[in-house]
Amino acid sequence: MFGLTQKKSTHTNYLKQAIDTSWAFIEFAPSGVILDANANFLQTLGYSLDEVVGKHHKMFCVREYTSSVDYKQFWNNLAAGQSNSGEFVRTKKTGELVWLQASYTPVFDQDGKVEKIIKVAVEISEMVTTRLESNWMKSAIDTGWAMIEFDPTGLITNANDNFLKIFGYSSLQEISKKHHRIFCDTTLTNSTSYSDFWAELAQGRVKAGEYKRLNKEGQEVWLYANYTPVRDTNNNVVKIIKIASNITDSVQNKENLNAILKTKIHQLSTELAQGSTAMDGKINEMRISVEEASSAITQISMGAQDQSRQVDEISRLLNEIKASSSKTNHKAHNIKTVVEQSTQKAQLGGETIQSVVSSVSEINNGTEDTQKAIDSLAHLSNEITKIVGVLSGVATQTNLLALNAGIEAAKAGDAGNGFAVIAEQTRILAEESKLNSKKIEGVIHSVSEHISGVIASVTKMKGNVQTGEKAALLAKNAFDEIHSSILNTFEQTSQIEIAANFQNESIDNSVQSIEKIVIVSEETAAGSEELASSTTQLNSGIGDISVSSKRMNQIAQELFEVISSINRSN
Repeated sequence: MFGLTQKKSTHTNYLKQAIDTSWAFIEFAPSGVILDANANFLQTLGYSLDEVVGKHHKMFCVREYTSSVDYKQFWNNLAAGQSNSGEFVRTKKTGELVWLQASYTPVFDQDGKVEKIIKVAVEISEMVTTRLESNWMKSAIDTGWAMIEFDPTGLITNANDNFLKIFGYSSLQEISKKHHRIFCDTTLTNSTSYSDFWAELAQGRVKAGEYKRLNKEGQEVWLYANYTPVRDTNNNVVKIIKIASNITDSVQNKENLNAILKTKIHQLSTELAQGSTAMDGKINEMRISVEEASSAITQISMGAQDQSRQVDEISRLLNEIKASSSKTNHKAHNIKTVVEQSTQKAQLGGETIQSVVSSVSEINNGTEDTQKAIDSLAHLSNEITKIVGVLSGVATQTNLLALNAGIEAAKAGDAGNGFAVIAEQTRILAEESKLNSKKIEGVIHSVSEHISGVIASVTKMKGNVQTGEKAALLAKNAFDEIHSSILNTFEQTSQIEIAANFQNESIDNSVQSIEKIVIVSEETAAGSEELASSTTQLNSGIGDISVSSKRMNQIAQELFEVISSINRSN
């Protein structure tokens, strides 16, 4: 018994080693709590053993699933001893989804109770993704394309609803196991090219293009299709997948259009030939007209250029006249300025001479008054001299009287002492009066001499003043004449300046007009040159059109002949 138990243990270890080599393995308690897991499982989900032991299986599932009734029932069934296997989506530690092909197997104890749940799994994420992508692709093809599958010999194995609908079949059973030739006419299927077509597909060559096929009723169906060989792992072609689009309407429209065009082109080619002949005649007429216009425009251009040169010369002469007029205007303005200054100075000189004349007249009047005053002074001096003479006589008489009184007082003795004193004082006064009279007489004599000199000077000054007054009057008359002449010159200069300004403005207007004429002449010349060039180019273009017209006429004739031959052959 012991040996049997040991043998089972050894077998179990081998089995576990085999599982650990290629499979992901994990153990759960009946409640779903994790008991153990191998390295493959931990690596697949991205955890370490310590991170998962003791935690519930729900850590590997999305929350929407773990909170559902199905998830609870899943673990209730396992705890009840029901196994569960299939494809399961789980969540890695990173949150990434992973697909597992797994088997949940309950393990019973000796009493027949579930002791634990063993899960053995393998990752199939890539396979599921490929399958899903294939399903998505097939769904996309089924939505808008017709698809049919054949074996390498051409027998039909599968077809989608779009293909069946295009060819008028109600179910796959109507065409399954039949050959592709049911869609073709006998002329094609009996040809070598049809046999080669399927032989090349069986060898793995892809075919694509437009193909004419027949539906269930024998009506034409045009497809744009791609025949793609599918190989197995041994590189052998195992089936042919055909994906196609119905282009029947387009092909039929093109055929109808070709038929319409064939008839229409025949009609149009006839009209084109006739129109080309008529157009060639019109083009010749246009060429003659354009050549005449080109010649006339060339002459106009030459005349415009000559006019432009003449106008340039006139403009140059007017500019020279304008420059000379500007100089004249400038000189006239300068003369006017000088004349204005001269007028002011002449007026100031006349006023000054008038002032001198007035002053000389006043001096002359003052001289006469002075002479009169001096004459009066001389007369008074004479009168004073006479009075002084009288006073001198009186002083002499008073001195004699005082002398006599002194004598009489001496004779009187003591009684005449007082009188003698008076007589003495009178005598002294008389003597002083006489001395003063002599001094006054000397002064008066000196004054008389000076008055005589002043009279002579005043007389001479009076003559000079009268002469100066005459000269000042002559100078005033001369300044009056100068002022009148300067005023006349000023008026003439103003007229010259006004005339020069008018001449300058007239020349400016003429220059501006000439400049406009120059611009117009240059534009006319340039326009004539451009027009001449354009007519030359037009003439050349008409020549090209004529050549093209002749060629078009030739082509129309050739087209007419070709279409006529086609119609005859049909």
